[in-house]
Amino acid sequence: MAIGAAIIFLASYIYFSATTKAVVVCTDDSTLYNPQTTEPILSEHTKQNVTSTKEINQCSSFRLPRVQFLIISLILILLVVVIPFSSLQQAPFLRSYALNHLNQSISVRKPVNITITRINSSNQNSITAIVNVNQTRKFLSYWEKSNVALVIHFNYNLYQRIDFLTIYRELFPIVIFTGPDPHSKVLHCPDGGKGSYAYICLTRVIALYPNYTGYLMAHFDVLPIFYNLEKKDLNRIWIPMINLTDPSKANDWQWTAPHGKQAFDGFFSTLRNSSRNNSLYSKYLDNYMRNAGKNLPLSFSDIFYLPKRFVSDWFILTDLMLQNHLFLEIGFAATSLLMTSTTISKEIIQLNGETWSGKDLIISVRGKNNVDFHHRIDHQSKLHQSFVESIVRRSLIN
Repeated sequence: MAIGAAIIFLASYIYFSATTKAVVVCTDDSTLYNPQTTEPILSEHTKQNVTSTKEINQCSSFRLPRVQFLIISLILILLVVVIPFSSLQQAPFLRSYALNHLNQSISVRKPVNITITRINSSNQNSITAIVNVNQTRKFLSYWEKSNVALVIHFNYNLYQRIDFLTIYRELFPIVIFTGPDPHSKVLHCPDGGKGSYAYICLTRVIALYPNYTGYLMAHFDVLPIFYNLEKKDLNRIWIPMINLTDPSKANDWQWTAPHGKQAFDGFFSTLRNSSRNNSLYSKYLDNYMRNAGKNLPLSFSDIFYLPKRFVSDWFILTDLMLQNHLFLEIGFAATSLLMTSTTISKEIIQLNGETWSGKDLIISVRGKNNVDFHHRIDHQSKLHQSFVESIVRRSLIN
């Protein structure tokens, strides 16, 4: 504002100086040095300024239009440049505000370190940083705006990875870690059976944190490709491809274990018995028969998304699955089909993923809009850490 005031003062000074002095200095060159031939400009009788037409026409040393042009230019500079930028300097550039999520105050002014890297896939510990840019984020991420909670599950006590995995808090309003052993940063879930019944850990999270529109669960060694997942419908279930197996051919994998086909048969018997007196259980059975028939379901279970509208059904079904000790890769798929009241294509989005094969991780997902997750991430590898960071940063600026 001080600069603006100075320019206004200068413009005014030039204007008044020009208009008052023009009649004094503007004379004919031939008479400028000859006082005897100079005609008086002030009338002694009236004491008023009278401009000599002859002198104005002959004036070559002073041009009034130039003064007007200078004044207009200064005013335009004042209006277009000085005043707007002066106000920007005085006003705060960013104003932070807090979001309350179950007594958690999270500021949207989060530091973001954007790193562009060149990775040498032949050496997992080799990383060359090209540029680091620190900036203060002044916007909400897609997941914050959508109010989706992220659940990271540990089958075993590998909690030393938590410090790095907190990077996901740059994207989500809340990140909850679950695992089999007690820890100050982990929601203790001993019923998960070291991963065999991890679905019950998601149930515990939802019970404790009920105010979210959806829950994205991923095992600690799975990296969701967040910017691709942002294109998915948050009102539908997300799960990797569900495979259906003929019971007569269920002779391998986990089917022969106690938590396999035997547990599934016990779970289904419980549903049938309950359906006699409860229409809700009858609906579950109808849903399953329409979508799977008499086949056994199976799906990779290390990533799963549950919309809030299915939460009440999820509570009922996961409780029954735990009672029958149903294996998680059968349980996640079975529950998804049991809750699907129309068709799979309308209620379920089946995710596509890749498993790291030793190739350059950046190249492995470059240009692949259909890759939704990457499996077997080693968070103690510099190469893999850089890959995770690049996915998070791209999700922030996507």
